[in-house]
Amino acid sequence: MTDKIFLDADIILDLFLGRQPFFKDANDVFTLLENNEVSGHVSPLIFSNLFYIFKKI
Repeated sequence: MTDKIFLDADIILDLFLGRQPFFKDANDVFTLLENNEVSGHVSPLIFSNLFYIFKKI
């Protein structure tokens, strides 16, 4: 059975924006997701929050 993890906006922002010192950990999480070692889930609201933050940047 695959472990399930909940991704919040901060982890996604750490990865896409290369925010230090959390980038390496966020990258490790996404590597686990890519290799199907864990199953990742997000809230539907996260998409509008990320859109708002990326638009400001």
